[in-house]
Amino acid sequence: MWRLPGSLFGGDAAPRRRTNRKVAAVAAVAVVVAALTTAVIVAQTAKRPSETAVAEVPLDLSALDERVRLGRVGTGAMDSTKVLHPGEGSLVATLGTRRVFLIEASGNRLCVLVVAENSGGASSHCQPRDDLLTAGIVHTSRPPGTVPETVIVVAPDGYTAAAFGEKTVAITSNVAVLEAMTLPDSVTITGPRVPDVTFLLGAASDRADPSAATDREVNARLALADLIRSAGLYTREHGTTDGFARSMRAAGPALTRQLTSLTDTSAVAEVGPQRCLRADLQTGTITEISC
Repeated sequence: MWRLPGSLFGGDAAPRRRTNRKVAAVAAVAVVVAALTTAVIVAQTAKRPSETAVAEVPLDLSALDERVRLGRVGTGAMDSTKVLHPGEGSLVATLGTRRVFLIEASGNRLCVLVVAENSGGASSHCQPRDDLLTAGIVHTSRPPGTVPETVIVVAPDGYTAAAFGEKTVAITSNVAVLEAMTLPDSVTITGPRVPDVTFLLGAASDRADPSAATDREVNARLALADLIRSAGLYTREHGTTDGFARSMRAAGPALTRQLTSLTDTSAVAEVGPQRCLRADLQTGTITEISC
């Protein structure tokens, strides 16, 4: 309850000061109204949708409402993943000859699939849906050479822009896509009625969370396994692995930025200081080597 100083009412003053008491009372009422008005404004400000806690934001993705056929290459790339709608995905972006799909998988997971149907290359990346506003669902690939790095960020409904340092791109169909020669340290997704959320990328993420190094190795092994599987499909179709590396570079290889080499017969990914994983694309084996 708001308490007003007794002096404003003149509780012990003589009756002859009634006029002053009336003036003081009016002033007191004005103080109360002003205070209550301020309280209401503060309360309304605290409840603005833009300041809603991240945990309260629904992890809805409207882009998943419509699905199309993945095609032969896309379906083959997901054949080892238990998906909710086999052979189908939500087309969310087109990057030249490449197409980007969002796919729902078992265990409440979301997958990003990039397909280059003409060259027969594909890459995929799956994470728990709960990562959307925590760790972030980010698919990053960089083919060897000078080809720009492609970063695909998935965001729930309500987010409209993604800022990669000084570069801001629009979020459409629940994804933001950036192609850059250098991977930025972070990305911040924003929207008019949702809280801003920042994800660290690449080396910056590893420095902030030491456990990310372990995740990096797990992700590298999964990506190398995807490459081995893709190489097998390519060999069955062409009778040889000749040209496989070129086709994967055209699509964006199923490896993270730690990829240090890719040939028609092998691939190497860095997973830690002087530690690499090497995949033999012909025998299907993955071994640890010094690098």
